[in-house]
Amino acid sequence: MATVRIPQRCYLDTNYVLLLLSFSHSPGHPKSIKCKQFYDKCVQNNSTLITSLLTYEECIFKLFYKDKLIPKCIEYWQARGNPMNKFYLKKFIKRYKSQYDRIYSDYLHIPVGFHRHLGALGIKMKTPRFISPGIDISTRLAKYALAIIKKFNTLEPMDCMHIATARCLNIDTIITSDKSFKLVSHIKVIDPLTDSF
Repeated sequence: MATVRIPQRCYLDTNYVLLLLSFSHSPGHPKSIKCKQFYDKCVQNNSTLITSLLTYEECIFKLFYKDKLIPKCIEYWQARGNPMNKFYLKKFIKRYKSQYDRIYSDYLHIPVGFHRHLGALGIKMKTPRFISPGIDISTRLAKYALAIIKKFNTLEPMDCMHIATARCLNIDTIITSDKSFKLVSHIKVIDPLTDSF
């Protein structure tokens, strides 16, 4: 097990953020315990913890859309005698609009709570800004991510976007338990589940 130095600034990948947040409702889970211990070390070290809108989008997709909204819509769909192989969200919304609106509003607290929870933990959400007048950082970010995608074809495109975002924010360390990030040599990866800190 490698011993790592806690960096002053680090970028938090989605899987780390989800495991850290799971500590509040699953405090006995070994993975969430390790992530919380790493977070506590970062706080003791006065490290700046940064993530991006990418992480926010991925977390909201999982917590709100995939884990709650879609299953509830499917449950309602099937309870009405509709076959599962005919379920499409657009069709559901068209046929059961008022029920969809009700389900949506029932779980709307998830994205709101997620954003508040990040703030309470002191995790900053940053987006790269312009690098100089007239040069949009999004162009640089997209080109950088594309170069990573081309070079490391086993990485998910979203992971390449996370790496490019971190580098455009001048952060050289990513906190994640996703082993595929370790393929990229120009970024330091700390895995709170396996590294000693």
